[in-house]
Amino acid sequence: MTAQDDHFQVHPLVEGCQLELRAIRLGKQGFPRCEFFHPDNYQSEQGLKNNFIHRARQLNRSGLTCYTPMNPIRADYVPDPGKGTKAPGILKYRTMMVDVDRTDKLGKKNPATDDELVRAECLAGEISAYLAEREFGLPHKVMSGNGYHLYYPIDLPNNDDTADLIESTLDTLAEKFNTEDVEVDTVVFDAARITKVIGTLAIKGEASEDRPYREVVLCQ
Repeated sequence: MTAQDDHFQVHPLVEGCQLELRAIRLGKQGFPRCEFFHPDNYQSEQGLKNNFIHRARQLNRSGLTCYTPMNPIRADYVPDPGKGTKAPGILKYRTMMVDVDRTDKLGKKNPATDDELVRAECLAGEISAYLAEREFGLPHKVMSGNGYHLYYPIDLPNNDDTADLIESTLDTLAEKFNTEDVEVDTVVFDAARITKVIGTLAIKGEASEDRPYREVVLCQ
């Protein structure tokens, strides 16, 4: 499959919903750049997908890291000028993300080393196995550039109860699995949470031989 197929396998389109592309350059004024893709402006779903991914790659090549909300954006949502999607613009929760990354002890300013990435993958594997035993099913596993994301499909309303449920789940996982070097991000429970576009380069800090920029890829 192509990177485009991978992205929309993990983050499937919901009929009638918009897409948002948020491009960020850390430490620079005038960012993030938010662009919306409304299905009414395209002749087909495939055309919408093609334009979204093409624009993400275009911005990525100019040195920007590209993100998109994990959950579907209502067709009638109108964002504030120059701003990204807020929680009221989300139709419903379709994804729970478990984000496994380095701790502040190892430092997050620059890209991860291969060893740090291996540690994150090992912890993500333990979490996946633990949740599978509790009938969560198998997630999509994505290498995020500097860590690993586990994406679990859900179908829950966009309300405080759902946010609280996901927050408590992440808190439980963090309490059980966090180490001094690798941890679960416990603040990724909000409905409008963004995540990296699969198939683009994660550009963060200063790259070096042992800390390269990496492409975001679907592993399973």
